[in-house]
Amino acid sequence: MHAPYGAPGSLRTEPKGTREDTALYDQGIEYTDYYIGLLFQGLKQRGLDKNTLVIVTADHGESLGEHNYLTHGRVLYWDQIHVPLVFWYPGHVPSGIHIAQPVTNVAIAASIMDLIGMSGGEFPGPALNLAWQTERKVEWPDPISELALDTKMRLAHFYSGVIYLKMGKLEEANREFEAELSVNPADLQAKYNLGYVSLARQQTERGITLMREVLQAKPDYVDARFELGKALLQQGDVKGAVESLEIAAKLEPGEAHVHFQLGRAYLAAGRKAEGDDQLELSKQLKAKERSQTNP
Repeated sequence: MHAPYGAPGSLRTEPKGTREDTALYDQGIEYTDYYIGLLFQGLKQRGLDKNTLVIVTADHGESLGEHNYLTHGRVLYWDQIHVPLVFWYPGHVPSGIHIAQPVTNVAIAASIMDLIGMSGGEFPGPALNLAWQTERKVEWPDPISELALDTKMRLAHFYSGVIYLKMGKLEEANREFEAELSVNPADLQAKYNLGYVSLARQQTERGITLMREVLQAKPDYVDARFELGKALLQQGDVKGAVESLEIAAKLEPGEAHVHFQLGRAYLAAGRKAEGDDQLELSKQLKAKERSQTNP
């Protein structure tokens, strides 16, 4: 199961940290379970069940609010790294056996080759079928998540910050974007998002500084131009606001909200005619957007 949650054909939604997430996630599991059942049924009907190896597993688990996390890929809690691993191979794999030993999916390839009698040591092991085929002690390697091997945790904090931002949790989003920049200082999107969060938290000077740093690296970053202009106008720097918003309007001439803010800036600068023109243009663009959305 993967976000957006829900079965195909149903209303699928992005996780919001509510009980609805769990219900939709369960709906997706039920859907998957049903079609896995049809797969096995089809194999039996075609007489393929005696010589077909089926493995059911997953690349990750999912957090549905546990530890204040949503989705996956950012932490190593049990709910994100504990996944099913089922071998089905009648006559070769005994049924009803449960192995408690933690293992890694990396060994699946070696296990397949060993089970079909073609093992040549090409893949990392040991083969997982040794867990039920022998009484001898097997030295199992520690299962390590790829996330744990990524010492820079690249983008992990970024996506956490995005989710927190969507949930309106500004303090948590601020923390995650700061963490992302500590390991990836060149991540302009993270720096912009941190600036956006800072402005939303009324940390205006910090937000302005971050937006300027983004624009120093990428002058045509239109969202940063817009947010900088809006913040400068709020601070009373009308000249700076006009300059930034004029550039934003040239970069995105079809965005109503950009022309609206530019109109406000022109009015604050005493340029009434230009301000009125921009506000009128903004209204026209909004009307066009509505007509395209609701033809």
